[in-house]
Amino acid sequence: NEVKENNVNIINTSSSPINIDFANVPEHIKLKCVPTVLQAGQTGQINITYDASKVDDWGFVINSVFLKQNGKVDYNQKLSVSVTIEEDYSKLSPEEREKAPIIVFESATFNFGSIKEGESVEHEFKFQNKGKRDLMIRKIKTSCGCTAIHPPKTLIAPGESSSIKMVFNSKGKTGRQYKTITVITNSVANPTTVLKIIGTVN
Repeated sequence: NEVKENNVNIINTSSSPINIDFANVPEHIKLKCVPTVLQAGQTGQINITYDASKVDDWGFVINSVFLKQNGKVDYNQKLSVSVTIEEDYSKLSPEEREKAPIIVFESATFNFGSIKEGESVEHEFKFQNKGKRDLMIRKIKTSCGCTAIHPPKTLIAPGESSSIKMVFNSKGKTGRQYKTITVITNSVANPTTVLKIIGTVN
């Protein structure tokens, strides 16, 4: 629910004035160049405002916007705006924290050993909600090289168990492998869990 601001310095290295605007800007980001028109050799700032309350996402989130110079979009001038969005637990009472959902994985690491290039391996990361309220699976994000399949339900009752299935395809890969799956939930004690997949592709 926070709004944050930041600035990026900018300079006009050309010999003519440039009017700076932006393209591909999402609703939750506001950009302004000060001054709007940069004279030859002049420096300025891009003011960036990010409103997390308008974003339906969790964890590491990145957006790319492009500069418009004199009304023309320059796709070589990209500005990446990134944040990490976390749930606000600061107002929870001790009683609410005590009753909060708790996600517990049987194991957060899977070692597939040694496989031949082109082979695939599958694994289920089993977990349980050991808290006293429903556990919500908010987001599952994988690093390159593996696919994570969401559990059958994203709302896990207290005491209920489920799993996240992983498929790793070794096609085009060789040597030691280290991949991750990031699981974001409403588990107050550990809202972000990083599952690890390791092994060797021959």
